[in-house]
Amino acid sequence: FCEITEIILDKWTGVNSSDLRSIALILSSSLKSISLELCPNLTNKMLESFCSHLFSLQNINISLCTSISDLSCRILAQCCGKSLISVNMSGCNLLTDDGCGWLSGGLGCTKERCIILESLDLSECVNITDKGLEFLGYIPTLLYLNLSQCLRITSIGIGKRIALGCRKLRVL
Repeated sequence: FCEITEIILDKWTGVNSSDLRSIALILSSSLKSISLELCPNLTNKMLESFCSHLFSLQNINISLCTSISDLSCRILAQCCGKSLISVNMSGCNLLTDDGCGWLSGGLGCTKERCIILESLDLSECVNITDKGLEFLGYIPTLLYLNLSQCLRITSIGIGKRIALGCRKLRVL
């Protein structure tokens, strides 16, 4: 029985669905944290084959994975929404306001969401606007939110959406 709780696979250029699925099957009950930062070939489909087998993932770093899109946010909310505490998607330029909607439960008919999410890094996600912040305002558990270099958000979005909805927020 394997008790590995954290895996760091940053810059893994050979990432594939089969290997990720195998890792998830072996570590399904013990894995709490994974970093796949700067894995240029990581796709939404690969992330789904990985996350659909995890029961207690708390932290995921998929920053700078250029093929990751809003679909990955839906996958994270559906597969790991009950356990995720920290998500780093900085530099995932395909993310839009819809990704924020999936994480917060603002999109989708089942309203699955990240119910205990405390830390979210969306820095350098250039397609997120005030509409995305409106969705994020529905995550009352957020303590840390990084929106640096999100050039399409305004002070209105931060003031009206984040400040009013995220009452526990300590770092912005």
